[in-house]
Amino acid sequence: MDAILLCVATEKGYAVLRAVNEMNLDRTLHVCSFKETKVVRQFYDDILSYAERHHIPLHSWSEIREGGVDWLRKKKIYAMVCVGWRYLVPAEMRKWLGGRILATHDSLLPRYRGFAPLASALINGESEVGVTVMLAAEEVDAGDIVYQEKVKVNPADTIATLTKKVIPLFTRGVTESLRKLVKGTLMGTPQDHSKSTYSVWRDEDDLWIDWNESAEFIERMVRALGPPYMGARTRMRDEIVVIHSARILPDFPFEIRQPGKVWTLSQVGAPVVLCGRGMLLIQEATAGDRPLIPMKNLRVRFKGGAT
Repeated sequence: MDAILLCVATEKGYAVLRAVNEMNLDRTLHVCSFKETKVVRQFYDDILSYAERHHIPLHSWSEIREGGVDWLRKKKIYAMVCVGWRYLVPAEMRKWLGGRILATHDSLLPRYRGFAPLASALINGESEVGVTVMLAAEEVDAGDIVYQEKVKVNPADTIATLTKKVIPLFTRGVTESLRKLVKGTLMGTPQDHSKSTYSVWRDEDDLWIDWNESAEFIERMVRALGPPYMGARTRMRDEIVVIHSARILPDFPFEIRQPGKVWTLSQVGAPVVLCGRGMLLIQEATAGDRPLIPMKNLRVRFKGGAT
């Protein structure tokens, strides 16, 4: 057995595919990917084109899952690497590979096990984020850690800038771990499961702003849900407004606080919105297919919710 199966998706998976191919491990590579949905930019086509240019066979996950151990044996798969992956590797495949499955996660495990950890960490206001490479285990994101590295979160960071920061960690972590795995020198450290936290899956309903939250929380939400995601949004009458940029302003002691109402307009017609605590200046937004700013009507109430 001398082949490595790369199960990769998203921008980080595309970066890892290129990095592993450039390692010259003297091992045959196989690639599996899937088309992302509900994102502004998906990387399936990039992965497909790269694999074709470099003569790397591309397979569907259904083909691999249905073939199981027989498929692995036929393709002489020695190890697997999973990056940006959303599917569980069947137990019989994990057992047959004997622990030679590297899984990656964009969090500092054991915290933020599960889904969308980077966006969740940004919304939560974490001061640092990171990447973990681990050995695949039966429980999600619970395997022994073989590599971990962190980066600082700056006040202006968005999900796009954080992704750019962590991609080098993915490529470095996978290539270093894979080289040790091939040499037979890879060692893992068990996680402290008592310190584990979890991040639940996110969908389109989670894009909607709740103006009862604090201005700080909503501003972080705006930064966390921009491209490649669909953007934090609210409703203005019957229109959907997607907020691209916002800034926290000092609060006023309102006698009756009504979050979502516009308090004032800036000189350029940008609305200042009351939040559950604090106020938020919307600096850039679109209403339908047009810019929201400048606004001319002060008497506007923004509402959250998908309906």
